[in-house]
Parts: sequence; structure tokens; C-alpha cells
Amino acid sequence: MGLALTLVVWDMGRFAGALEERARSSSLANIPSVDLIAVLTGGQGRLKEAFRLLENQYGRSLLISGTSASLEDILRVNDVTNFPDVMKSQVYLDPESLRTVDNAQKIRQVVEDLQLRSVLIVTSNYHMQRSMELIQAELAKAPPVDVALYPFPVQSPNFDPGTWWKSLDAWRIFISEYVKSWSPM
Repeated sequence: MGLALTLVVWDMGRFAGALEERARSSSLANIPSVDLIAVLTGGQGRLKEAFRLLENQYGRSLLISGTSASLEDILRVNDVTNFPDVMKSQVYLDPESLRTVDNAQKIRQVVEDLQLRSVLIVTSNYHMQRSMELIQAELAKAPPVDVALYPFPVQSPNFDPGTWWKSLDAWRIFISEYVKSWSPM
């Protein structure tokens, strides 16, 4: 029993270290302009950051995966003002994805349909590792899809990778992501 507990604690430490490393290693300096920015909805700041990336031409189009709202409602709720009308045609909405594995399947479908070569994945810092693993696994299924993926983790206001253990809310997020890392969701 002691060995099992030791292994779980060690694995949780490994997981936490990976979250911290991912947050430190991401910056716009490392990201080329891509064919598609894919934002996985659900966390604070993700959508606003994705719109900023699109406006600053880090991508040619934007997929908002996991929303049933209209583009106008998304812009209003996320306080995105002065979004150019001409760019609205570059935004694709995915109302069908409910889980991260659904997001991965939708990204694969869009990449195949539009024959894209590069995708920037935007999600919360604590969600990035699992998201990338699921997307890479989906793209590797037969026939494999060759596309460059670039992670862009958004700093969540309720999860600071450097001090998460000091907050009960961050502990909840950490445990949830850790448990989900063991299952395909």
C-alpha cells in the first residue's frame, strides 16, 4: 500500500511539473503563423486570447470548438470589441463537441477537410497537456494526418502553475485534470 501511495504521489508530482514546464515554455516568439487557431472552450480567457491571436494574424482562421452560442454572443460575453466584420467569415463554430476527445475529433475533421498544415491549440494552461495528447492521438489514427501542432496555453485566473498548491480551487482543477489524464475524455 505504501509503494502504491508513493507511486501516485510521484506521478502527481510529474504531472504538476509538466504543467509548470508547459507554462514556462510557451510564448508567441515560438509560434509561427498557422493555418488554423483552434480554441477549446470552457475556461476563462481562452476565447478572448484566441480572438487576439486571430486579429494579430497568428492564424488565417479560428475554430471555436465546443460552443452553442452565436459569434455575436461570444464576442459580447467575452468583451471583444471592435472585432473586424471582415474577419467574422474566418471564424468557424463547433456546437457539437462536449468533451476534449470531441474537440480532438473536430480538429482532425477540419484539418482533413481544409487540408491544413498547421494548427495553434488554445486552451487553459492546466488543460493543455491532456488536450495535446488527445489531439495527437486522434491525428495518429489511420490514416494518420500530418499537421504541425503548436500549443498556446492561456494563464487561467484560478490556476497559477507556480503556486497552484496554495489554492483549494486550483487543487480541484489539478485533481480533476490528473484523474482525466488517465481516461480518454
